[in-house]
Amino acid sequence: MEPLPVALSDHVAAVHDGHVYVYGGRTDDGPNGEMWRYAPSEDSWSQVPQANPPAPRYGMTGVYNDDRWWIYGGQDGSGDYLNEVWVFDFESKQWRQGRSNVVSVSDSAAALTVDSNGVFSVLTFGGQNSSGYQGKTFRYTSYPNLVISPSLATLYPGGRQQFLVNVDYPVEWSAAGGYVNQNGLYMAGGLPGYYHVTVIDRMEEFDSVSTAVVQVIGADPCPYLGYGGYCEFTFGH
Repeated sequence: MEPLPVALSDHVAAVHDGHVYVYGGRTDDGPNGEMWRYAPSEDSWSQVPQANPPAPRYGMTGVYNDDRWWIYGGQDGSGDYLNEVWVFDFESKQWRQGRSNVVSVSDSAAALTVDSNGVFSVLTFGGQNSSGYQGKTFRYTSYPNLVISPSLATLYPGGRQQFLVNVDYPVEWSAAGGYVNQNGLYMAGGLPGYYHVTVIDRMEEFDSVSTAVVQVIGADPCPYLGYGGYCEFTFGH
């Protein structure tokens, strides 16, 4: 077999679309930030272009899922331990930094779990850092499918609706036909029609967007009543 174009240790490898990918590692000159692809049918290596790559590192942990490669931890050129999470998208060849993990560590092992809702977690086990060898397990959870609920609401002008999402950290809210605060509370404007409430998750490794529809109808027959009130109607003869 054709050897790697550069001698490496402490790198990570993954299989995607029938090819083997190798990233990072340590050379005689220090950390390496290159990515190489091996084609078994041709027994050849080629360098992979990378957009927005992280700083060179070695000793990191890698997990592959759904055309993306998750890289966690490692050490940089100064020997400092890292707690960064980076994700490489094989389709766009782009890196994006995710939420940092709770501990800086290198040389850990990793596994992937996926629940029935498609939410997956990267589990890391052990490793070492400036405190010595580690025996702890850490979980990094990702929400690949951002969901807003309810997906449809019907309101009178000035009516309110609380929207929720399936993540437990701040997201960006925006709306048409009314106003929404950054906690997801929407207040309808005065014009009837169909409008969108949009939420964007920028904390995830690749922006995730979800949209709900608000229908604003007619005029509120009791515009001055708060919650729990009642309305009286008087009919003439």
